[in-house]
Amino acid sequence: IDKFISIKRGQPKKLVGKESSVSMLGKYAYMVDSYGLLQCVDVNTMSVVWATELGDNVDTTIAIDVIDENNAYLYLGNTLQNRNKGNEIQIFKINAYTGETIWSRSFNANYSKKKIVGALASPVVGNGILEDIVIFTISDSDSSSYTIALKKDNGEEIWKKRLEDYSVSSPIVIYEDANAFEIQGDSSGNLYMIDAKTGEEL
Repeated sequence: IDKFISIKRGQPKKLVGKESSVSMLGKYAYMVDSYGLLQCVDVNTMSVVWATELGDNVDTTIAIDVIDENNAYLYLGNTLQNRNKGNEIQIFKINAYTGETIWSRSFNANYSKKKIVGALASPVVGNGILEDIVIFTISDSDSSSYTIALKKDNGEEIWKKRLEDYSVSSPIVIYEDANAFEIQGDSSGNLYMIDAKTGEEL
């Protein structure tokens, strides 16, 4: 059994916890902690290949989009937790092999003492008819949220659908012929079916 322990200089010990799932690509494990430190670890050597800071706690599972054997990207977002203030969170696209940030985009979320706000659910990386789209769900207050589709190449908004309540529910997409349907839940018990190409509630 090999054991991997890490902490960044200046990182509080209480912020080393990992609340998002570890994601794997070949020999590389991707993990991010409550401080917002994202690391790529070679599991054969248990060494850090690269690391980057994302500004705050991350709860989203890291989604991986493999283009080919030389190109793969990570999608994830942070929350407003450690900063104790503010009205923006960030969504990131990161090169899986180098750690380079391809783009980051800021989105509205207002800090709350009641609940953690931000990107709390795991994203959907589209394929097929949605091959250019990644979908996130963002809770922007302690009682509201929205699901949003972004262009993979630059992070620009394609559509945005407001939900009725706070949401930590990860969306899924169902593909059928030339259609794609997002299924999304919120904390009031509402379950939505949304046209994943347009954001229209069905």
